[in-house]
Amino acid sequence: DGDEVIVYHSRESKIPMSLLRDVVCCTACGAFEEQFRMLGCAACGQFYHNFCLNMKNMPEDLASWKCPSCKRCEKCHLSGHDECLLVCEVCDLGFHTFCLDPPLPFIPHGDWLCASHALCK
Repeated sequence: DGDEVIVYHSRESKIPMSLLRDVVCCTACGAFEEQFRMLGCAACGQFYHNFCLNMKNMPEDLASWKCPSCKRCEKCHLSGHDECLLVCEVCDLGFHTFCLDPPLPFIPHGDWLCASHALCK
């Protein structure tokens, strides 16, 4: 029908270009997927499957989501000290333990929730 065809993933699979307009490649696994099913990093523009990043939930704010390479502390706005960076299970935002108020002297076990999502029981 005159539609251009490409070969991808070094397989013999041929997909019409018109079907690939909204298809992106996962940076972690290399598989192609429709863009709306992926997480797109607001900082670097790379795409990931949420399951490739071992994320249990999709982040609330997809427009400002950052990949692990671009994630920064929301308090000091700096990267680094990844061993002290806690990531909220709900919003996927990062916070250094020493930037919290009060600071945490250790990394808690299990899931962690930021102040916006923690509920007192």
